[in-house]
Amino acid sequence: MKILQVAAKRVGIVVGILSIQAFWLLGTNAFAQSAPNVPVANEKTNPVNVHGAVNIGVTPYQVEQTIADSATCAPQCTLRYPEVPQGQRLVITHVSAQLSPAISVIILEGGNGTLFVTKPYRAASNLNAQTTFYYEAGQTPSARMYVPDTSDDGIGHTSLIVTLIGHLIPLQ
Repeated sequence: MKILQVAAKRVGIVVGILSIQAFWLLGTNAFAQSAPNVPVANEKTNPVNVHGAVNIGVTPYQVEQTIADSATCAPQCTLRYPEVPQGQRLVITHVSAQLSPAISVIILEGGNGTLFVTKPYRAASNLNAQTTFYYEAGQTPSARMYVPDTSDDGIGHTSLIVTLIGHLIPLQ
C-alpha cells in the first residue's frame, strides 16, 4: 500500500514538472496574442479597444507641476496641466507628490468628476497612490490642495510638487 502511495506522488510530481516545462516552452506570448479585445469606456464617451499586451498608439504620460512656496497661493493651491490633445483620452494611473504635512489630500479635477487622493497618514510629506481617473480631449487636468494659511511660520513656506502619471489613448 505504501509503495502505491509513493508511486502516485512521484507520478504527480512528474506530471507537474512536465506541465511547467510545456508552459515555459510555449512562452507567454502564445497566451497574450490570443487575448480578446478589452473595451475601456466611461459613461460620456465612446469605448476604446485596448488590444493585447502591446498597445499601438498609446503614449506614456508623466507631467510634473510645482509651486515653489505654498504660502503664495494659500488657502487653495491649484496646479494646472496641459490640455488633453484632440482625439485622445488621458488615463491617470498614478499620482506622486511632495506636500506639506499640513496638506492631507490632493483633489484631481477637470475630468469627468472629482477624485480625492489622500496621503497614507497625516504627518507624511509625500504621497504615492495608484488610481484610475479619466480626462477627455480638450479637458485640462488640475490638482487642487487646501493649504492652511501659515505664512507667519516655516511650515507655510514649503514647495508643492505633484506628478500625474498615466497614458494617452487614441480615440477611434
